[in-house]
Amino acid sequence: MRAVQTKKLASLLLIAAVFLFLNSTIGTNIPVTGLDLSADPVKLDSFTGYRDDDRVPPVQLSISEFVANISDGQGESVRGVYATGLFALRVVQQPSGNAGYVSAEEDVATQFSMAKKYDSIGLLAHNNAAGQYFYNLTYGNIVEVVYGDGNIDLYKVEAIYEFQALSPSSTSSSFKDLVSGETFSAANVFYKMYSGDPHLTLQTCIQKDGINTWGRLFIIAYPL
Repeated sequence: MRAVQTKKLASLLLIAAVFLFLNSTIGTNIPVTGLDLSADPVKLDSFTGYRDDDRVPPVQLSISEFVANISDGQGESVRGVYATGLFALRVVQQPSGNAGYVSAEEDVATQFSMAKKYDSIGLLAHNNAAGQYFYNLTYGNIVEVVYGDGNIDLYKVEAIYEFQALSPSSTSSSFKDLVSGETFSAANVFYKMYSGDPHLTLQTCIQKDGINTWGRLFIIAYPL
């Protein structure tokens, strides 16, 4: 009798372990941020973040003008992201149940719903749309996150990561770190980029060898 109970207990523990594992990995895929859109893809010089000089940032508004344009009274919702002299982008939310959605509009970033679950702000953009402007950022830049009620949180860029996607068009691709050469799973990269202390992550794709989704760029900024 005791042996039967022990066997049942072991089975229940195994089922629980599988359940916890599956739940821990759900939503840890990395969205693809370089789809084949109508716009020409950004051409990169190696992996340094430099873009072709014929691309210029969108017409700039002052931060006060930008806030006035996007405010809607919703204090809990991110409505814009701003970097002085670099970009002024509206922010939209992903449709419910579609954590892979990324807006194709050139002046719009998309808030990554899964990052919210880890108390971080993830902003996604295609590299041939709004993501092209992420390459203007460098260490020490200040990024302003604007909420619907006009409040602003300031973040400072403190880390930049570049990965090759070993399966370029897959959200569950493994990734090779272009600095260390190490290979990581999508879940590993997700947790590294979006979990930990609350922070802002800007994500877009890297183009190489004619493949618009060849790699992924992550820019990490921490609150001031």
